[in-house]
Amino acid sequence: MMLAAATAATGFLVPSSALPNARACLNIRPRVAHVSMILDGRNATAAVGRRPSVMLTARGVEIDVWSPLVNECIGLLLTLSLSLAPVVGSYLASQLVSAYAIPSRSMDETLKVGDVVLAEKVSTLLHLPLERGDLLFFEPPQELADIVADQGTRLGARDRFVKRVAAVAGDQVQLDESGRGVLVNGVARAPPTVACTAPPPSASARRAAAAPPVPPAVDREVQARLEQLLAEGRIDGNEASALLREVAPPPAERAEGAVAAVSAGSRARIFGNIEAKAVDPAQLGVSRVVPPDAVFVLGDCEARSTDSRVWGPLETRRVAARPFVRIWPPDRIGAIETSQDLNPFRRSALRFRLTLDEAIRRPF
Repeated sequence: MMLAAATAATGFLVPSSALPNARACLNIRPRVAHVSMILDGRNATAAVGRRPSVMLTARGVEIDVWSPLVNECIGLLLTLSLSLAPVVGSYLASQLVSAYAIPSRSMDETLKVGDVVLAEKVSTLLHLPLERGDLLFFEPPQELADIVADQGTRLGARDRFVKRVAAVAGDQVQLDESGRGVLVNGVARAPPTVACTAPPPSASARRAAAAPPVPPAVDREVQARLEQLLAEGRIDGNEASALLREVAPPPAERAEGAVAAVSAGSRARIFGNIEAKAVDPAQLGVSRVVPPDAVFVLGDCEARSTDSRVWGPLETRRVAARPFVRIWPPDRIGAIETSQDLNPFRRSALRFRLTLDEAIRRPF
């Protein structure tokens, strides 16, 4: 007993073990307009349209086995697609937009600790140019990673830093003598619209500021006498300071004290949080040019930021995203920057339109 299979052009034989105890004919029809079924000696015809068909004839019964197979495959594909849709959608969204939480005060008051912002990655993928004033998230360069590691903090693979572009490739950058201010192309960089506020002094700091300065060279007996006069109300703080100045001038007024004060000022810590790092005195007053494919970035709160003043220019290839909207906390939801246009797409479109207008007006 044999099973015969035939196509429109060729045919082949299959051993009868495929359908034991039955004589069957498997007809593969590439395109048919109807299906005929023979049941109990009666002919039944059902039109199924122009589609592939696989007909199985056994014991006088011709059955279409194509439709159930196709329906099962379609159902399986639909189920698989619906199951994977959230995963695929989330992955695609993460390649375009990401949410970041602000962990430090280096960007006060523009971005505060605890703020959650959305940052787009499309402009980075399209390599749209960076401009002065742009906010950006970036992968830390090795110098910054080493600074963080020295402070006992471990960076994750997805950790990003946020700063503001102060200068772009080709700009001349120079740190002033304080190590905080920056001159760009010989002009002092304008402070951010929303500047950070200095923390209020502690009670001990206020008491120390109110008390007259006591030079270390003052004799203990003189110091005790001055304190007694102050306690009795016979002299005030200004008079005590004048007496101390006559007895022992402050270190800054002595030659060796002046040199020590300048050196200490250049090495002073310009930060106040976990990002603390001193500016190298060798960098003060030195003019440098930002190299190609790099930017010079600063924190909006210069006194609390470790930025390009310490570890140098940032390569543009490390830019990961640009923040565009704040989504937390509720009372600060909205645009991050309102004083200037930080939309790279609108700027690029305007630049393209101006270039096109110039090309049209140019005489041939």
